[in-house]
Amino acid sequence: MFIEGGFTPGEIASAVRAAGAAKVFPAHVGGPGFIRSLKAVLPEGLIIPTGGIRPGEVPDWLAAGAAAVGIGSGLPADPAELAAVFAELARPCCGRGDCAGRESRP
Repeated sequence: MFIEGGFTPGEIASAVRAAGAAKVFPAHVGGPGFIRSLKAVLPEGLIIPTGGIRPGEVPDWLAAGAAAVGIGSGLPADPAELAAVFAELARPCCGRGDCAGRESRP
């Protein structure tokens, strides 16, 4: 799937207007706060930050309003270790709200 995107708010808004979604690159420059700001003016848009995001930071980006997160930085080369990283990211929260900083999931 191709997802248009950009870095400036104008580029991102244009992509959201055209397709309902936008990739933000390089997202690490603005951080999760940038995503919160974008979602404030583009609440209907699916915002997907990519670039410079490490696996352990994913919960912060999702909490900021990201629909999905593209990660590549900090991924282990070993296939078994990589599978463990993705298994942990996919693990639902226990519902108490104290699961390693992740928001509670229904």
